[in-house]
Amino acid sequence: MAFQPDTPYAIYNVQSHNQVVDLSGGSLKEETPILGNPWNSGDNQQWLFVKLPKKLNQYYIQTALGTAYIGYNDSYKVVLGAGETSWVVSKTANGHYNLSPADEVTQAIQLDHPNSQLSLSHKTPGEKKQEWKIQLASA
Repeated sequence: MAFQPDTPYAIYNVQSHNQVVDLSGGSLKEETPILGNPWNSGDNQQWLFVKLPKKLNQYYIQTALGTAYIGYNDSYKVVLGAGETSWVVSKTANGHYNLSPADEVTQAIQLDHPNSQLSLSHKTPGEKKQEWKIQLASA
């Protein structure tokens, strides 16, 4: 998928169809949890994919609220990061996407339960809780 610069996207979980990647409380504080919550069209649920130059399918995933990025902590919980974690966005056999940290491509973001914090887990082909549908936030 070619992401348009400065264009907000919603990232929907395939297993929990109405759950999107959500910045908890819209806080830009470091280590703020990234959750799966129902879509409400808020800026805290809209994300920009910032392409890394000369890196195939690698992006920073930036909140539409400001210059803060999705990252992860030592416990493999997905949080608003202090630095910029680059993510490999790869297409699955089902036509959806996996989101994996470039420094740990065997891991993928997953939503274990609706309304819970996202985490990283070993990438498993066909695992719907690790698959994401990415579409324009205005759609």
